[in-house]
Amino acid sequence: MPDTSTPCAQGDGCAAQRSGGADNARVGEQNGRSRLTARAVRRIRQAVRDGAEQKDLAEAYGVHHSAIWQAVHRRTWKHVA
Repeated sequence: MPDTSTPCAQGDGCAAQRSGGADNARVGEQNGRSRLTARAVRRIRQAVRDGAEQKDLAEAYGVHHSAIWQAVHRRTWKHVA
């Protein structure tokens, strides 16, 4: 466990301390628990722009409505254009 009692210096793993995870965390499809793909996220974002309801998209993709909201608002899947 990193020592959190002292201030972090850049490059010494502080990002991991702040986020609670490793600097090399797997994102998107590289995360084995992901139910969406980058392609699906692009389609979801376009569908919402076109007026689709997020709850309907959630049902169609088999995820919770909050997963759709987070992807649309780039809380998750930030790396997908």
